[in-house]
Amino acid sequence: MNKPCQHVVLLGAAALCAMAGPAAANRIANPGFEQRGGDAVPVGWGAWASVGYIFPWQDDPGNAFEGNSYTELQDVSWAVAFYHNVPVTPGETIYFSAMIRKAPTSTAATASAELKFEFYGGLDKADPRGESPIYPPVTDQWQEYTHQAVIPDGVNYMTATLATGGAGQVNWFDSIWVEAYPRNWHQASSPQPVDGAKVPVALDTLQWVNPDPNDPAQPVTCTVYFTDHYPEYGLYPGDPNFLNYAAAIVTDEAADSVNLLELPEPIILEFGRDYFWRVDCTDPTMGATTIGRVWRFTADNTPPQVDAGADVFTWLTDGSVSVQMLPAVSDDGRPDPPGELALTWSTVPADAANIEIAGENDEQAWVTITALGSYVMQLTADDSELTASDTMTIHVLATACEAAKASGIPLSPADLNEDCHVNVLDLAEMAAQWLVCTSLDCP
Repeated sequence: MNKPCQHVVLLGAAALCAMAGPAAANRIANPGFEQRGGDAVPVGWGAWASVGYIFPWQDDPGNAFEGNSYTELQDVSWAVAFYHNVPVTPGETIYFSAMIRKAPTSTAATASAELKFEFYGGLDKADPRGESPIYPPVTDQWQEYTHQAVIPDGVNYMTATLATGGAGQVNWFDSIWVEAYPRNWHQASSPQPVDGAKVPVALDTLQWVNPDPNDPAQPVTCTVYFTDHYPEYGLYPGDPNFLNYAAAIVTDEAADSVNLLELPEPIILEFGRDYFWRVDCTDPTMGATTIGRVWRFTADNTPPQVDAGADVFTWLTDGSVSVQMLPAVSDDGRPDPPGELALTWSTVPADAANIEIAGENDEQAWVTITALGSYVMQLTADDSELTASDTMTIHVLATACEAAKASGIPLSPADLNEDCHVNVLDLAEMAAQWLVCTSLDCP
């Protein structure tokens, strides 16, 4: 991510020069990328790439962390970046934060981004004074990443750089913050189900992560709003009319989850419906409520439920044994068509020897095994859209007694020779040891 710049895009004096002075609450101009400039580089920002570059500006309030827009950095060579010049004072601590999310189009095996300080003694960048980068791993949900540094002596301004580098990397950036104190988000985050998810109709619990309270002894409280009808979703920044459609299902509680079925009026999801929810957070020591983002999920097809059955302990008779599979399988009948499941029994590994399956697509298939050992069987259920699977193990031993002992059935205390029978052989064993003394005072 630190190769020399071979292609540079600059946008006006704002990208070349530092701001006249620090803003009251953020030293970054156009921190949410709401103003688009030439070549899709946001107003107030500069951009560079090592070889090729793509700097798409996104006008998509449905995906933006806040507002209407965000920016996307795609790697098509080595690295691409946006940067913003900021005046600073030696010795002060500067916090540099960004909301970052891996884009759905990213193909990188490990998604990461870069936040970097570059320090200079003059606006012409002729007096470089070092740099300080971090490379946080990013996820497919908006998350804040923060870097901080103490401004070195002799530094008059710095550049705050956002970068994406590495094959297949595509990241989204929004809500950039540079200031002498950390930004403190008071929004709920990390919704479960995630925003835009398709969920089983049986879903009954919503979860989220509350912001840290100003005073740990006084936890944040939440009000949760919920609706199945919100035609204005994604039309307006901040969703100003959401409460015209939604009602509170949790009111001012210190909670981070809600069970929809345990409400005074239980909410049961309906197949094919969209649902919308928002968590507003109040910090009691600050006396302020932060309005959350509106999240959406869709009640959809539920994966099949598969239990391949209990493990089996058996033994060979005349060189083989046959076992009937006894699984438990259920589904919600969706999608319809086909409205039914396709079942497949297989071995793990797939090329397991000494085993034959009769009726591999039947729920109660028969498995014949001709050698000692443990054999893992997998049952896969496919409803044409979603699949689920489970495994069980067939343990084949030499005798019925060994199979019983392997299964955990306890031996009788009188079974002295451990052959699973209490008989004259055990009596002979006891007789052979008759009057044996193991005491310290044996005669």
